[in-house]
Amino acid sequence: MPAPCAKPMNGTPSKVAIPFPLETEFKRKRAIATNMFMLGYAWQKGRIPLSAAAIERAIEINGVAVESNLSAFDWGRRTAA
Repeated sequence: MPAPCAKPMNGTPSKVAIPFPLETEFKRKRAIATNMFMLGYAWQKGRIPLSAAAIERAIEINGVAVESNLSAFDWGRRTAA
């Protein structure tokens, strides 16, 4: 399966390979977790102009599936590292 194409803020496209078995596991549990996983991945790669603390705080303020969303964000970061 080809890697998804991410378009960074500077407009230069780049290829990003995501380990799809891990992403698929998140998809089965909850679609929003996949989004948080991808956000964590993109953040770790320097594509998101916010601090990790700001993103984590926003998840807490939202108050919906906080533990699941924080975990997915963390797994995305770990995968990218």
